Amino acid sequence: MRKKVEFDFIEYKLSMTNPKVNRGRVLNADDEIRNLVPKHHKRTSQKDYTPKARRGQLLNAWKSTLTYQRLPQEPLNLSILKLDGSCFGVQVGRKATIAELKEAVEEVFSGQFTADGEISWSHVWGHFCLSYQGQKLVDDKAYIRLFGIKDGVQLCFCPVSFN
Repeated sequence: MRKKVEFDFIEYKLSMTNPKVNRGRVLNADDEIRNLVPKHHKRTSQKDYTPKARRGQLLNAWKSTLTYQRLPQEPLNLSILKLDGSCFGVQVGRKATIAELKEAVEEVFSGQFTADGEISWSHVWGHFCLSYQGQKLVDDKAYIRLFGIKDGVQLCFCPVSFN
């Protein structure tokens, strides 16, 4: 008796939400799923009429309408110690590479000029590199997290020595 009550509720709910459903017609589970699956979802096989397959089609149609977006992660706030003893701060993503870290450093100084003109970053990176706890950060493709760099740490400039 309980199934009949639930079925009557589904029939009533479908007839109220979908004007194409004939109120005088008795609905079954296949009719319910057929009405809920969007028309643009085609059946993979003509033989797939089992209720389990229909539920799978309904689930796939429902999944395709959902969107999932990962929440943005908080950036890392890093402090950079220059050779003259002064510091400045940069922000990079938690999954940043050394190249992205260098770009963030360059952005801090964008538009600043020296006595000779604009800063030549190819010259700077050719003679100096960033380091963290004695590890020189010279591989541009390496991820900063592999060096143990976390939020709030201090990096410093050091001379590049090619031995």
